[in-house]
Amino acid sequence: MFKQTKKGSPNEEIKSDQEAAPVITNQGWKGTENDREQLKRLIEKEKTHKQWDKHSMCTVCLFSMVIVTLMRGSKSVDSIVGIERCSVADWSILVLYLIICGTVLMIALREVLRE
Repeated sequence: MFKQTKKGSPNEEIKSDQEAAPVITNQGWKGTENDREQLKRLIEKEKTHKQWDKHSMCTVCLFSMVIVTLMRGSKSVDSIVGIERCSVADWSILVLYLIICGTVLMIALREVLRE
């Protein structure tokens, strides 16, 4: 395993994640105190895997895809609700799925821009 070292002290081993976190100093800082607090919150959030807002967007797309696949069927498997391939209902379900994915995309983009 590699040793993480502090900048300027090549042989000192870092003992915790807290010490490894980036330090936000006033040197060259052009943002406000509010910006600094938002940056600190973002850094703390990005350290973990507990980003449920991002995971929920992927989960919505996954479950939507599974439901659409079961409802539409395929060449080898019939639809579970009896929809014929290339019918109006079949295409409507596909269009609804694309709308759901587009909506999730717009929400994700808005979230990224907000961060």
